[in-house]
Amino acid sequence: MRMTGGGFQPLRWRRMLAEHGRVQIPEFLPGEEAFSLYRCLAEQLHWQLTTGGDDRAWTSARDAYPDGAGYQKIALRAQAQAEHGYQYLHDCYSPQASTAPVEYGDPGQPIDAVPALFNSPRFLAQIRALSGDPKIARVTAQALRLRPGQFLLPQEPAAMDAGRRYFYALHLTPQWRAEWGGLLQSLDEHGGIHDSYLPSWNTLSLLRLPQRHQLTLVAPWAPRPQYAIVGGWWVE
Repeated sequence: MRMTGGGFQPLRWRRMLAEHGRVQIPEFLPGEEAFSLYRCLAEQLHWQLTTGGDDRAWTSARDAYPDGAGYQKIALRAQAQAEHGYQYLHDCYSPQASTAPVEYGDPGQPIDAVPALFNSPRFLAQIRALSGDPKIARVTAQALRLRPGQFLLPQEPAAMDAGRRYFYALHLTPQWRAEWGGLLQSLDEHGGIHDSYLPSWNTLSLLRLPQRHQLTLVAPWAPRPQYAIVGGWWVE
């Protein structure tokens, strides 16, 4: 994979990030690289279902995604638990290291090159320049798919990992509309909305932590899933 696209100019966005603690950057990847990742996420992966909350977490095996009644039972339980606090329900894929054995028919997928790209010296230098934080040392990355009825509710800042300085989402769904849900929202301590980001094609949404945030429920009438690469910028 090639490096970032024309929209990622760290010094251009640094002031906005410093002032507001969040920013959305368009044209993050070169166009052909973004489309390659989108096709990978939409057509080539063996997804896992993951759900949980403050007191539990569960992820399906990579070769055993729940179907039919099994999925509905899990989804209804997660939606019922969401009334009472932190809860999530979405699909995930963890990129495989290039040295790991190939499993489940996912050999050499474009998504598997993302961790190396995001942890390259050049990319780390760019995000240190953007954030103004020279201590950022590594980036985590996971593919995320939000189907209708899936969501990720806000987690309390105290529960977030201490070494994670930023949350990011690289949005990779063409032609997404606000009425389909799946919006990334930054929240204040009372649950009010600071900002609500549409997951526009090939944009990077970045939030400085601690900052409460959520991915709103994808509407039942959404015609397709939403795809993204999400993760954190970490200090050691």
